[in-house]
Amino acid sequence: MFILPKYTFFNAVNRRREATGERKSEQTGQNVFSIYTQSLKQVEKQLRKLNIHVVFKRGRTIGSILCNNKPKNTNDKRKNVIYRIPCECGMVYFGETGQWFDARVQQHQTAVKKLDVKNGIAAHVQQTGHTVRWSEAKCIDQHNYYVNRKMKEAIYINAYAPGEGNFGCLMNNDLGSHIDPIWKAISSVIQDSVKRKDV
Repeated sequence: MFILPKYTFFNAVNRRREATGERKSEQTGQNVFSIYTQSLKQVEKQLRKLNIHVVFKRGRTIGSILCNNKPKNTNDKRKNVIYRIPCECGMVYFGETGQWFDARVQQHQTAVKKLDVKNGIAAHVQQTGHTVRWSEAKCIDQHNYYVNRKMKEAIYINAYAPGEGNFGCLMNNDLGSHIDPIWKAISSVIQDSVKRKDV
């Protein structure tokens, strides 16, 4: 499909009129509108003969710039994210979710209250008695597809895990999806990217 914005044709009309010595068209006014519409129809007709379909796309308006009432996603109101939750001792938990981030954090909080040891955070709290820094929980990455999120989660987890079976400063119960050991070569780069997102 071939997409051409309308202003391109309006500028072409003005250039043609300037070349013939006519006064430059104003964008308002009935006369210009009819010339403008005729030009668009002629171009569309010519392109259709060449089997090229044209779609006229409306550009941004002053109204769309000034009145953008759509609220921005806060950290809590995000979906399809990879996140980290820190503990007061410096250990961290990495996870992924397709749910709203705040709902997933609440699920972890419920697991801690129930001391559900299948949950890595709850198991850590039960063993140590530490306090989880829920207010510092953050989204660190995003992907709409589950498999890609699982891969990214595993990359973050493995960047913090010193070796196979050694969880180091992690509260996770497992290392996530299997990933190629080559990712270990850039563990420090991944850790630095997480630290930058914490600022």
